[in-house]
Amino acid sequence: MGGVRAVELREYLSSLKNEILGLSKGKKIVCSLLLIGVILTLGLAGAVPSQNLQVVNGQQYISRSYAEPLTATVGYRDNAPTIWNLTGAQSGTSAQLNSPATVNFSGFFQPSPTPTFAQITRKLSVNLEEYPILFAQVSVSQGTGYGIRFFTSHGKNMIPIWNNSDFLDHRIGTGNVENIQANIEDLAEQNIGTAVQNISQVEIFVERPAMNATTAFSLNLQNMQFLSYKLVPYQNGTTYHSVYFTFDHLPTAENTSWTLNKINLGLKISAPVGTAYQIYQLNGSTALPGSLYHYSSTIASYDYSLYPKGSPIVFPDSLPPTHSYTIAVVAQTGSLSNVSVQSVSFIFTPSQNSSSPAVTAQTVSTQGSFWYGYLIFFLFVAPITMAFFLYNRFRGDDNDFKFWQIGVAVSVGIICRLALAPVAAQPFDIGIYATSARGWFEFGSAGTSLGPTLPFTFFLYWVPYSFYALLLKFGFQDFFILGHQTGFFESIFLKAFPITADLFISYLIVKFNPGKVGKLFAFFYLLNPLSIYVSSVWGQYEASTVSFIVLGFVFLFKKGDDECGLSHDFKASIAFTLSAMIELVGLIPLAFLLLKSLFTRPLKIKTILVLLCPLILLVAYPPEFHLIYLIGAAAVGASSVLLLAQPHTPYTIMSNFPQLAALHPLIFLLAALAVVFVWRRNFGLQSLVTYTMIAFVFFMIFSAQQPQWWVFILPLGFVYALVSEKYSVGMYMLVFGAMVAFLTLSFTQGSGYMLFGSPKYDLLPSVENLKHGIDLFTVTTTVGALTLLGYIVAADKISGTRPLLRSSIILSSVLLFSFLVFSVFGASL
Repeated sequence: MGGVRAVELREYLSSLKNEILGLSKGKKIVCSLLLIGVILTLGLAGAVPSQNLQVVNGQQYISRSYAEPLTATVGYRDNAPTIWNLTGAQSGTSAQLNSPATVNFSGFFQPSPTPTFAQITRKLSVNLEEYPILFAQVSVSQGTGYGIRFFTSHGKNMIPIWNNSDFLDHRIGTGNVENIQANIEDLAEQNIGTAVQNISQVEIFVERPAMNATTAFSLNLQNMQFLSYKLVPYQNGTTYHSVYFTFDHLPTAENTSWTLNKINLGLKISAPVGTAYQIYQLNGSTALPGSLYHYSSTIASYDYSLYPKGSPIVFPDSLPPTHSYTIAVVAQTGSLSNVSVQSVSFIFTPSQNSSSPAVTAQTVSTQGSFWYGYLIFFLFVAPITMAFFLYNRFRGDDNDFKFWQIGVAVSVGIICRLALAPVAAQPFDIGIYATSARGWFEFGSAGTSLGPTLPFTFFLYWVPYSFYALLLKFGFQDFFILGHQTGFFESIFLKAFPITADLFISYLIVKFNPGKVGKLFAFFYLLNPLSIYVSSVWGQYEASTVSFIVLGFVFLFKKGDDECGLSHDFKASIAFTLSAMIELVGLIPLAFLLLKSLFTRPLKIKTILVLLCPLILLVAYPPEFHLIYLIGAAAVGASSVLLLAQPHTPYTIMSNFPQLAALHPLIFLLAALAVVFVWRRNFGLQSLVTYTMIAFVFFMIFSAQQPQWWVFILPLGFVYALVSEKYSVGMYMLVFGAMVAFLTLSFTQGSGYMLFGSPKYDLLPSVENLKHGIDLFTVTTTVGALTLLGYIVAADKISGTRPLLRSSIILSSVLLFSFLVFSVFGASL
C-alpha cells in the first residue's frame, strides 16, 4: 500500500511540474513578479530609511498609574427642601413646576414667529474643588431643546460659567432618560478661562424655535448630584471604577513637525462579563472618547487602536493631577480590575509634507472644479462610455471583439485606475495601509496597523509596495499633491494590490465563457465605476477577497460533471480559504462546497478531509487566528469588539431596528439558506454560485455593512450570468455598480473628502449635501440588491430586448422615489 501511495505522489508531483512548466509566458512573468515581491517584502523589512513615520515604544514612558475607587463620594444631592423657582418664560408660554426631590417642569409653547423659552433656577452651594463631577438623570420631551447652566458668585453678583456651545447647553431631548455626567470644574475652566471654586446657582431652560403651532414640553430631573472619585495609586487585585496610565516626555510630543497619528494599545483586563467600558485619551483638559466595549473572555487580552481625532468632550470623571498625555479606561457599568498595559506604540506622521502645501478654501475655489471634473471623467465618463461602445458592438456585430477593441478596453480600465490612484483617496483608510507598509519596511514592525483587517491582508498590500520600498532604499524622492499624506507614487503602489485583484477578476470571468459574452462581462467588471472606485479611489481590498472566490468557481467549472475530480475540489477549497484569510466571508462558498460533499452519495470521507485540509492556513499564524476568532465570536454575539451579525452602521435598513440585535438575523438567514441548499439537492456549479450570491446579498442587508462591500456582489453577478446563461443579470450588474459608485461618492464620503481630505470642501454641495442623503444610499442599494434576487428567482420569466435600459430605469426610479421621500418631503429612516 505504501508503494502505491508513493507512486501516486510521484505522479502528482510530476503533473504539478508539467503544469508549472506549461504556463504561458505572461503567466510566468506574473508569477515571477509575485515571487520577487514576496522576497523583497521579507528582505527589506526594517531596511528602508525612516522618512514618513516615527514609532515610539510608549511603555518606557509610563510614569504613573492612577485609579478611581468603585464608589464615589457624594458632596451634594438635590433633595434639600430649597424650592426651584420659575424665573423666566417667553410671553404666552405656560409652565408649571413641581419640586424638589424630583423636578417636573412642563407646559406649552404657544405659536410664535420667534424662538420661545422657559426656565427654572435654584440656589445651591457646591465646592467644585472637592466635588467636581456632576451626575444627573434628565428626561425631556422628544425634539424639545434644553440646557443646564451653572453660576458662581462674586460678592452679590452671579457670574455665568457656561457657554452657548458647551456640552450642557442647547441639547435636544430624546424622550428617554439620559444619564449626564461631566467634570464641571473642567467645563468651567474651558468656558471662562479661570478655575472656579464654588457653584452658587443652577439654571435649567427649555426652548423651541419659531413655530406657528402650540407644542407641549416636559422636563424631568432627578438624582442631580455632585460627587468625587478620589484618585488613588493603582494596585493589582483591587476593583476600580477607572484606571489611568500617564505618559511623560514622549520624544516627539513637543515637535511640531510630527503629529500623533494613532496609538496601538495592548491591554489585559479583568471584569465581570458584560461590563461596559470606554477608553479615553486625555491631553491636559482635552478629552477624546473612544468606542464603547463590553467585556467578555474573548477580549481579556486585546489590542486597541486609538486615534487622536474627533470632537473633544468634557471628561466625565476626575482629571489626573498632571497635564501629561493620559489613557483612561472608564467603566460605564460594572467594574475593572487587574488592568495592565501589555504593549503601547505611539505612531507619528509628518504634520505637513513640504512638497504639498496645506489645502485651503482658496485652493479649492481655484482648483476644485478641475479636480472634480478629473474625478468624474476617469471614474464615470471614460469607463462607462467604453462599456457602452462594447455593448453596442456586442449587439450589432455577430463576430467576436477585435483585438484592437480588446486592447483599448483593457487600456481604458488600467488608465482610469492609474489616473485616480494618486489623486483621490479615503484619508483614514489609506493612512492605515500606508502606516502598515511604512511600519514594516522602515521599522520591521508588523503591528503598526491593527485589525479588523487581517494580517495576511496587510502582507498582500506590502508585496507590491516592496518595489516602492526598493526605490526608497536607493534614494528615490516622492512628491505630494493636494495635501495628501501619501506620496504620488506611493499611493499607486499602495493601491496596486486591489488594482491587480480587479485585473485578475476580469481575467477569471472570461474563463467561464471565452466567447463574446464572456469578454463583454469581463469588460463590464473592469470598466465598472464601482470596481474602479473601491480599488483605485478608496484603496480597499474587497476585490481581492472575491477574486479568490471567483478563482474557486473557475476550478469547479473546469471540473465539470466529473465527480472524481478531487484535485479541482481541493484547489477550490484552497482558493476559498485564501479568500477567508483576507476576509472571513470567503468561508461562505466553502461551506456550500462542504455541504455538497457531505450530502452527495456515496459519502466520501476522503473528499471531506481534502476539503478541510486548507483550513489549517487559518490557524497557521497566531495573530491571524486570534483576530479570526474575535470576528467569529462577534458574528455569534459572544463579543462586541468587532460587530458583524447585527448592523450598527447607517448603511442598512435593518440598522434602524436595534431590537432585533439579540436575534442575529444574519446567522439565522444563512442557516436557513444552507438548509434549503441541502433540501433541494441540486449541487451543480450554478447552484453553488446562486446560493453564494444570495448569501452575500443577505450579508449586505443584515450585517454591519460598509459601502465598499457592494463590490462583493459585482463579479458574482457576472459569474452567475455566465454559468446560468441569464445574461440580463450581467447587464444589470453594470448599471447597479455605476449607481452604487455614484451613491457612495455622493452620500457616504463626498468629493471634498476624497480629493482634499475634508467634507467641508465638497465640490457639488447641491447633490452631496442633500437632506438625508444616507437614506437615499440605503434604500436604493437595498432595493437594487433585492432586484438582483428578483432576477434570480424569476429565472427565464423576464424577457425583453433592452436589459441595460430596463436596469437603468429600475434603479433611477428607485433613486428618484427616495429623493422625493427623504430629501423633498423630509422623511427619514
